[in-house]
Amino acid sequence: YMASINKLVNSAIEDLVKKENIVIYQRKNALCVTRSFCIKESLIDKLADLKAKYRLSINLLVNIAIRNALLEEERESREKNIINV
Repeated sequence: YMASINKLVNSAIEDLVKKENIVIYQRKNALCVTRSFCIKESLIDKLADLKAKYRLSINLLVNIAIRNALLEEERESREKNIINV
């Protein structure tokens, strides 16, 4: 893929905002590293709305958005492999 981390994160957040697929998950072998991302201002406002609605931190909502994007990519990849077999 030719994309920056910022673009990937923003895309994942856009999808989370549209679908409101908010699923809390257990972190296994958690390693917390602080990183900074440039998030579109319009998405920050929508994340703030989700924060109020679900009573979750913006940090957790961003993590959920990224996790959802990775799970969807994995599912699509498996579906492609099944079709190509």
